[in-house]
Amino acid sequence: MAIIANVSDLNEGLKSRLVLNQCQPNTTLTQETLEVLPEFGIELAKAQLRHRQVYRQSAVFGQTVHDFGGKASAAIEEMETLTSEVFKILG
Repeated sequence: MAIIANVSDLNEGLKSRLVLNQCQPNTTLTQETLEVLPEFGIELAKAQLRHRQVYRQSAVFGQTVHDFGGKASAAIEEMETLTSEVFKILG
């Protein structure tokens, strides 16, 4: 987090967010993570990326989740939600 603080000194308009990824809802690890993250002092993004095989497949094949079509619909929705949130933050 020191890097973000240092960059914030150079760029006062910096807007940072923590994105929870590889998230597995309703698990102890996810709940504990959500409890600890506010201690970092960086706002948590509303969008979360769940633990999905299609994310690994997209990396292996050098593609986006959009390239996997209907079988990746949940991952596509997560990416679209995150993209929308980033664009909203950027204005």
